[in-house]
Amino acid sequence: MKDPTELLNTIERKTPFVGASEHSAMGHFLNFQEKNSPVLDPFGFSHALPGIFSSFASLMHELIEELQTHLSQLLTLNPSRRQAIVQHLEKLSACPFPEPDVSPWEQKNKLKQWVYDPKNQAQYQAVQIYLEEIASIALAQMLVLKSWSDRGIRPWNASDLGRLNWALSTALKPSLPTEREGWQITRPNLYSWFNPSARMQKKSVQVLESFNLLEEGPPFLLQLVHFLKKTQAESPDPSGYDTRFFKCLWKQMERFGFNPHTQKPWIQQNKMVFSPTLRDSSLVQESPSSLTWIGLEASAFQLMLGELMQIWQAPAAPPYWSIGTGLEVHTRNQLPLENQKPSTLTYLTQMQACDAAFVFEEQIIRTQSRNLQAQKLRELLDLLPYFKSLRTGGTSLGALQACVALSKLRSEGFLFWFRNEPLSEKDGPEVLSFLLQRAKLVCEWDFSQMHHTLPSSIPLYPQYMYLFERENDPQFQIKHRPTKNTIQGQLRSHIELEWFLEDVFSLSPPRGPWKILSHTSPHPQKEWIEKWPHPTSQDLNERLE
Repeated sequence: MKDPTELLNTIERKTPFVGASEHSAMGHFLNFQEKNSPVLDPFGFSHALPGIFSSFASLMHELIEELQTHLSQLLTLNPSRRQAIVQHLEKLSACPFPEPDVSPWEQKNKLKQWVYDPKNQAQYQAVQIYLEEIASIALAQMLVLKSWSDRGIRPWNASDLGRLNWALSTALKPSLPTEREGWQITRPNLYSWFNPSARMQKKSVQVLESFNLLEEGPPFLLQLVHFLKKTQAESPDPSGYDTRFFKCLWKQMERFGFNPHTQKPWIQQNKMVFSPTLRDSSLVQESPSSLTWIGLEASAFQLMLGELMQIWQAPAAPPYWSIGTGLEVHTRNQLPLENQKPSTLTYLTQMQACDAAFVFEEQIIRTQSRNLQAQKLRELLDLLPYFKSLRTGGTSLGALQACVALSKLRSEGFLFWFRNEPLSEKDGPEVLSFLLQRAKLVCEWDFSQMHHTLPSSIPLYPQYMYLFERENDPQFQIKHRPTKNTIQGQLRSHIELEWFLEDVFSLSPPRGPWKILSHTSPHPQKEWIEKWPHPTSQDLNERLE
């Protein structure tokens, strides 16, 4: 058994709990600790659960069992909902049933295959992940309503659990601007068809009323859902990186040249940040509150979880967020005239003056691949003529998202691009030219030679990170020489992670078993467009170093 003080400090570093009242989440942890039982792994949530997580894990298991016995309810939904569910299950399994080309009105028969027919391992796993997502969203909605009640914003009513979407929609309606679309979570969606039975409502009320959420912030919801996902089936959806990576990134943001705060106090408008890959909004949660975020996320589950974190403290107006890859909002020369109020996608398409943009590419999806994701990408690109000149066999979805994000930036705006493969010639000369003719490649960080064996359910940091700055001066290509930082070494404990990231971003003397090799390109950026530097040139620089 570890020292109690050390354990408490470790948990506080991971989870920003405030206070430890008898009925709070931290209070549950302390009561649990007094019994000399195992505790949470500080950064990965071990299998030994404190009281609050144990209760929710049990509740989650029973909700999934109830869903399994009521799968036939899916067949009663309207055709568009059935079609969306089939597409979601195919995406999760990457293994559709035969006869994929059926009309929306025939999706009922297609959905019957997923409900009743024998399934292979990938298809069975996809159904389990979908049920887990439904249960997680239902629990997250309950927690948001309970959080409002504990804060005195809206009285807690046990009957809300039988109509979760209606309860949220009613509470959020006064905060909804008349000219705006509503929250994704309150619309008919992949998860809104499910409401717990009377028995599950009663048990959920007993669990929820056993603790108080007044002292807990939005990260509590995110960490609980991540833990519940870890105890169930593993989801193939990417989930970004460790929150400590984002925290260190925002700490050093001014070193990169981007000041997230308004420099002129008499200007009330917040700085705008665009992202076609919002994920579960972890990056948003760690950012300064003075920023306004707009963007998209392809995973409906992660976007809705991010929305629930936005309204954790109180009902609010919805942000300009939508479900999609980001390619749908590329810059157009002429927008179609609309008689109705502009949609969120229309607003995102028109926006071209953002101060910063962030693109996550944890998984490289190339158009030439033969998997289902690549097939869906090809189908999407066939509908978007704008990308015809950029499209090659090696072009990835993330590269096209970076091009869209760059087009959304004002002059001197910054693009942060995180990916797990280095940029190279195989990404296509058209994409590389698009990026390098419009922006300076300020710096590249190569983390691929940094190793660790630390337990974590998500990556601690990306393998590669690129920083571009939008530039309108045509002479910058001749003058500018990009910088590359190669990081080598090993992380031995979670405690070293923040030291390591601070050393990397500030180029400080190493405080652990790692080193940072930094050099400026001997060639101007104009030559990079004609021929991307070969990896052997980096090897030569390392040997010279």
